[in-house]
Amino acid sequence: MCGTWPSYWALELFPKWLLLRETDICAASSLPLHPLPIYLSINGLALFLLFSWLWKQNKLPAGFLFWLYWAVYAFSRFFLEYFRDSNAVGSISIFSFPQIMTIVIFCLALIAISILFFTQKYSNVKMRHAGSE
Repeated sequence: MCGTWPSYWALELFPKWLLLRETDICAASSLPLHPLPIYLSINGLALFLLFSWLWKQNKLPAGFLFWLYWAVYAFSRFFLEYFRDSNAVGSISIFSFPQIMTIVIFCLALIAISILFFTQKYSNVKMRHAGSE
């Protein structure tokens, strides 16, 4: 018996197509795997330290750090997903579902950052014109 009690309890709550079978979970148990949770924890700690330092600088427009965090997190998570067991999650072509989600998050973060800079630049131009009158 490879699964834990939450996986059996979840079978009653979620649709069958959404859940992994017990054989899917146990399929790679005999293979050596990278300790992905440790890598993700180190990634999270490094991002926390980096963005704590950036927060103290306090020279960035409002919302910029929030979207920059999501962009950097998505970028790093995309590459960390290559260490995940490919049997644990589905895939489309060469990318796994989590990698596709990180591509979407990265693109949304870049769009939000560009909107922030565009509105910041536009508001600065507008304020300069108002001050010259």
